[in-house]
Amino acid sequence: MAMRKNLVADNGIAVANAYCKIDSVQVTKDRIRFSVNCYVDNSGEHKCFTSFGYNAPYAINETNPIKQAYEFAKKQAEFADAEDC
Repeated sequence: MAMRKNLVADNGIAVANAYCKIDSVQVTKDRIRFSVNCYVDNSGEHKCFTSFGYNAPYAINETNPIKQAYEFAKKQAEFADAEDC
């Protein structure tokens, strides 16, 4: 699971079709903390150029935590128009 989106980082770096994925997850019984890191592409050759952190509700009896994290991230303003990839 990952997302593609045109992004401009706080430092002014603009990337068309940035590759954004969840790189870290911490789960408790009712919360999930995670970061979405964005890269120039999915080659693995580039460092993350911007990151977004979230603290979201977690439903232990529903889908896996990574899927729940993506679903939450896609509802946030930063990723509302992102495409799945």
